Amino acid sequence: MSTWKEDTIKALINLGGKAHRSEIFEEVKKIRTDGFNNAVVGTIQKELEKHCKTSNEFIGGEKNNIFSQPDGKGSGVYALSRMYPDTIRDMFIKLSKEYNTAKKQKFKNHPLANFLRGSVPNIFYNSAGDILKNYKVGVVQGIGKWSRIAWVAIFDLRVTDNATKGYYPVYSLFENGKKVLFSLGQGYYQIKVVYKREAKSILESRGVILRNKLKDFKKYGFKNIGHAKLTIKNDPQRKTWVGSSAFGKIYDLKNFPSEEELLNDLRNMLYLYNLAIDKGGTSEINTSIQFEDDEIEKSLEGVEKKAVRFHSEREKSYIKTDPKLIKRLKKKFDYTCQACNLKFENIYGDYSKNKDYIEAHHLEPKSEILKKLELGEELSRNENDFAILCANCHRMIHKYACPPLDEFKEKISKEFINFLKK
Repeated sequence: MSTWKEDTIKALINLGGKAHRSEIFEEVKKIRTDGFNNAVVGTIQKELEKHCKTSNEFIGGEKNNIFSQPDGKGSGVYALSRMYPDTIRDMFIKLSKEYNTAKKQKFKNHPLANFLRGSVPNIFYNSAGDILKNYKVGVVQGIGKWSRIAWVAIFDLRVTDNATKGYYPVYSLFENGKKVLFSLGQGYYQIKVVYKREAKSILESRGVILRNKLKDFKKYGFKNIGHAKLTIKNDPQRKTWVGSSAFGKIYDLKNFPSEEELLNDLRNMLYLYNLAIDKGGTSEINTSIQFEDDEIEKSLEGVEKKAVRFHSEREKSYIKTDPKLIKRLKKKFDYTCQACNLKFENIYGDYSKNKDYIEAHHLEPKSEILKKLELGEELSRNENDFAILCANCHRMIHKYACPPLDEFKEKISKEFINFLKK
């Protein structure tokens, strides 16, 4: 005759691997048609507790870790641990072994799909406890089909409530099932919808912003992981998404960390996540852009286009001008103000190899240019669209509401202009 442990295992298999203890008792009763009485209920309960790692009665040893409590202690729900693990570590090991096989099967009502949506969030909440009390745990949600990779994300509702937008800690299973990437990632979909061709550069810029705001991330064991390859085949969208991650770490399934280590990493990541939120998240950008190419080309034509800059909690459109065109114009006009004739070199000597202090002024106000362009659209530009001005004249021409250059020059003292000519 089979043992009570074997009958309890068989009962759970018949019940789909997970059930309330009252259902387990009834199923065992069907299996054991003879010799079942109320005293046996206690025996079955004891078998569940003796072979459940999270139970106070666990007898120890990995081979005895047969049952789990995927919905937490006190829920009355038990499961087969190989089908429904109750730790974050065991959950990822399960996904690594089963996800690729499951992807080849029908998605609807698949046990692994049900496990992902129904049990994984509870596993995180139960294992992490108070660490996640103010967060939402989200999992990969296939819409009628499997996603290429499985992921689990942690959302702070001040930033986002889903994976299509904002930024959030996320675990992503490699497509080959051998590794898990844990990173501070970003939502791709809504950026792509809104900004189209600009999406990649915007996401990468936001990743840089997060790293700059959280400069100590390496102290917590994380590193820049933008090179990680989650997919076997080339996938530009996935590559963009991973490249936009601020930082993270990669777990190898061959030497997967303990539950304690995973929870410590989660605690550290959430600390950095909160710090990022406190510092304004992805909403700031360094507007000082350095261009290393000093080559001056002969052509005096170029383009500029509408782009997006982030400041505080706002996104603001601005004009992105071809830097090479501006360099060529500055060289053509000998780094001399076209309004007052000031040349910095005549006053300060060889002050700069790049002659950076002379500026390019849009003869047509930028506000008017913005009205003409869609986001990312390019506009042909040449020397007739700009005036090369010193900083003083550049500010004053705006003070006078950007009149034509000849009209502005009339406002400058003739004596001053003639003095500078000399």
